[in-house]
Amino acid sequence: MNAPSVGPRLPPWWLDEAGRQRAAPQLEGEVAADVCIVGGGYTGLWTALTLKERDPSLHVVLIEAETCGAGPSGRNGGFLHGYWAGIADLLPLLGPEGALQLARAGERIVPAVRAFCESRGEDVWLRESGMLMVSTSPGQDAAVERAVAAATEVGAAEQAIPLDPNEVAGRIRSPVFRSGVYFEDGATVQPARLVRALRRAVVDAGIQLHEHTPATSIREGEVGTPGGSVRAPEGRLSEERPVTCS
Repeated sequence: MNAPSVGPRLPPWWLDEAGRQRAAPQLEGEVAADVCIVGGGYTGLWTALTLKERDPSLHVVLIEAETCGAGPSGRNGGFLHGYWAGIADLLPLLGPEGALQLARAGERIVPAVRAFCESRGEDVWLRESGMLMVSTSPGQDAAVERAVAAATEVGAAEQAIPLDPNEVAGRIRSPVFRSGVYFEDGATVQPARLVRALRRAVVDAGIQLHEHTPATSIREGEVGTPGGSVRAPEGRLSEERPVTCS
């Protein structure tokens, strides 16, 4: 008996829904820059935008091997959150003070995406509804209890709200769900829409973008590509900030 199947294909639905876009030109020849960023995913795009916001005079070059968002940034699950759901794992690594500091910093993630989209009129399907962790077996109860206890230990019990079976059922009903914990810090986005919005902002900011331009070599002060290179030698733009390849 042959069971029906669906073979994998690219691009994924997220990128299909976000729509096609014309790729930025490949890098040809040697280019001088203050900063060269390799990779056009969320990290590279946000970094480029932040650098230009902090110093509009910077000449920033961003190169991407395929197109921006072609990797995980344009095809992930679209979950947007910080570290409260993982605070129990952070405690033994960072201690209460370090774990709390990181979790508080992570709280800026969702508001930052919201502010970016509002400022540019972008619709990335941002839905701010928190995150729910549930137990489906006795062996998973401890994970829920650890999450609640860890938030209490760092003095932020309000960030991990324990839920009994009835309270879990009031949010999402299943006969296998047991106890749970609700984290207010959580949202979802259409990941390809977000990466496309960031790409538009990068272009609008005057950042020099080159797609289909893989980095073939990275050495001090220079990033090599198949058609050229980006030179960003060590130097100083001011008394405070060095210029480097990133």
